[in-house]
Amino acid sequence: MKSSRSIAIDFGNTRTKVAYFDEGRERAHLIEGLGKQVRAILPTLFYVEEADPHEQCPKEQLVSVSAGEENFERRVFIGDQAQDKGQKNPRGFIHRVKNDIHKPGPVRIRGRQKVDRVGLAACLFAHIKEFCEKKKFHGE
Repeated sequence: MKSSRSIAIDFGNTRTKVAYFDEGRERAHLIEGLGKQVRAILPTLFYVEEADPHEQCPKEQLVSVSAGEENFERRVFIGDQAQDKGQKNPRGFIHRVKNDIHKPGPVRIRGRQKVDRVGLAACLFAHIKEFCEKKKFHGE
């Protein structure tokens, strides 16, 4: 029988934490390993790739970008990967999404290009869901 797990997400301005409740031990546990380091935090950082993705990537890793009348999809990197990419080329680096999520309109990157804040947050949550299903709970 397939069991269901519930997770709690602390979506912070600079860090995101994820926990699950262990019913057998009746306590919550932080989930480690969401980033490249084994730790219980994931930096709340985003990097939108400049060019078309070179390889096929899952739909949940794509975000809609607009430039004038043109709309296209670009791959989003999250957390440590975003930080690494942003250090090499800061033009696609985005932070403080949560702090500004209530603001109308998109985030500007690379001059004319715009990205939806809610779309970025959706990519983060999809990343967390995929990690929990495939790596933490192994399809439970």
